[in-house]
Amino acid sequence: PRVLGPIRPYHCHVAGVTLTVKGLAWQQQDTAVATCATVALWEMLHSAAFDEYHAITTTAAITKSAHKSISFGRRMFPSSGLPIYQIMEAVKEHNLAPVPLDGNVKNSNGVVVGFTAKRFASTFANLVRSKYAVLIIGELVDLGSHAVVGIGYRQRETPIEENPTLQDSNTKYLYIHDDNLGPNVRFEIGTTKKPINGNCRRKSEEIVILRPSPPADSKDTASNGGSLLNNYEFVPRHMIVAVHNELRTSPD
Repeated sequence: PRVLGPIRPYHCHVAGVTLTVKGLAWQQQDTAVATCATVALWEMLHSAAFDEYHAITTTAAITKSAHKSISFGRRMFPSSGLPIYQIMEAVKEHNLAPVPLDGNVKNSNGVVVGFTAKRFASTFANLVRSKYAVLIIGELVDLGSHAVVGIGYRQRETPIEENPTLQDSNTKYLYIHDDNLGPNVRFEIGTTKKPINGNCRRKSEEIVILRPSPPADSKDTASNGGSLLNNYEFVPRHMIVAVHNELRTSPD
């Protein structure tokens, strides 16, 4: 079954009738005020800031908050993207605490290049199960940096193990809001040993790579992006969740 912990109810009123839809808001990026990272932040805040103490601001306001204390000398608009430090600052400006989780595979220079499958799957599933939307930062193969929001996963039966193992470490499918592809896109967790965008590591180490994987009964290329889906590969390198300031623990 699907596990969609971060979803919330949205209410609208039509002709005096109240309609309720459960999900998590999604929007496409607008390069004038909001690139993929800003849109991902906005989507994540729709889950993390869903209470009477926090307000969900516009994407333009999120971009401004990210530049408030760390601008790196760059102009604010049109937005050219947000590095991870600005993303975390934007979370703090919304009276929430950013919890970053870095990939556990590094190159010879100590630079993070990705996650092992067990760490990524188990950590992602545990965060979603705890009702946190997960902002995932990484690299689109042959394209560059990108940010998406993970909102769910498909739970698999836990195999019988002779030795202790991390719960949900065998997770295979995730559900992701991607401003290039759309909301609730199903991705499959795979692994690769190939260098990604010039980043190398020891040949024996595999890292996670995510590929769109629509269900068999919905693989209509005309309505699912066609060749874009076939060549779309995303390598996660960092995860961020926004938690309330009172929470002092960490997933690690």
